[in-house]
Amino acid sequence: MNKDTGELERKEEEAQIAAEKTKLDEQLAKGTIDSAEYNRKVIELVVPEEHEMKPPIPRRISSLIIALIIVILCMVPAAIYLNWQFFFKNTLKADLPDYSESVQSSISSDPIQIDLNGYSEHGEYKGRPIDITYKAYYDITGIVTSIRDYWGFGAYDTLAPRDICLIWGDLAAKYPSPDMEFHHSERACQYKVPDEFIDNSKTGAFGTTHYGSSLVSNNHLIPSTAEVRDSFMSFGVGDTVRLIGYLVQVNYDGINLNSSMSRDDVIYDHNSTTCEIIYVKQAEKIKPKSQ
Repeated sequence: MNKDTGELERKEEEAQIAAEKTKLDEQLAKGTIDSAEYNRKVIELVVPEEHEMKPPIPRRISSLIIALIIVILCMVPAAIYLNWQFFFKNTLKADLPDYSESVQSSISSDPIQIDLNGYSEHGEYKGRPIDITYKAYYDITGIVTSIRDYWGFGAYDTLAPRDICLIWGDLAAKYPSPDMEFHHSERACQYKVPDEFIDNSKTGAFGTTHYGSSLVSNNHLIPSTAEVRDSFMSFGVGDTVRLIGYLVQVNYDGINLNSSMSRDDVIYDHNSTTCEIIYVKQAEKIKPKSQ
C-alpha cells in the first residue's frame, strides 16, 4: 500500500465516522435515542475496540494478585468447614459397658471412673488409621473454666479439636472467685487456686506448686460422632457440663496419647500422662453460665 492509498483510506474512514455521528446527532435531536445510548455509540465510533484503553500491565498484575489472595483467604475457612462438617468418618465400635443408667457423676463429687480390661481395636478416624485402647469408663460433671480450640489439619488437631479445663467439688462451689485464675497454653490448662487447695508436696512442670489440686482436670476431647463434637464445641466458659466416655490410649497417624488415670497428678507436660484423654460418647450442657 503506497502513501496516497493509505491517506485516501484514512480520509474515507473519517468521512464515514463523521456521517455516522451526524446520524446520531439527528437521532438525539429527534429523541429516538437517549443521551446514554448516544454517548455509548459515539465512543464505539471514535474509539474502536482494538484501540480501547487497557489498564497498565503492572496494575493488571497487582489486581490479579489481590484476587488470588482473596480466593485463598476464602478457601481456608471453607476447607476447615468442609473438614469438620462433611468428612467425619469413624469406624470404631467401642462395644463396651455403658454405666450411665446406673451411675451418674455430680459436680459436688469426683468423676466416676470404672477401670476396664483394656479392650483395644483398630479402625479409621477421619480418613486416617487409629489404634485405641479403652482404659476406663469415665463420667465427669464440672464447670468449664478455660477452653482451647485447635483448627489445624495435623493429626493432634484432627483427633482432639478442643481442650477444656473442668473443676468440681469444693472448688466449683467457690467459682467464680478473684482468687482463681484459669487459662490455656498449648495443650495445657494453667491455673491458680486459693491456698487451701494447693498441695505443696507436688511441683508442676513449670516449677510451681499451684498445679497439684485434685479438683481440676485438663481434658483432650475426641468426639465419637459429629453430633458429639458439635455438642462439646457449644460449651462456653462458666457452663456446667457433663462428659461421658472412656479414658483412652491412642496411636493416631504418628502421635501417641495416653490418658491419665488419676486426678492427683501434676500439670501436663509433654513427657507425662497427666491430662485426661477422653473418647467422648455423650456431651451435655447441664447449666449455661447465665443461670
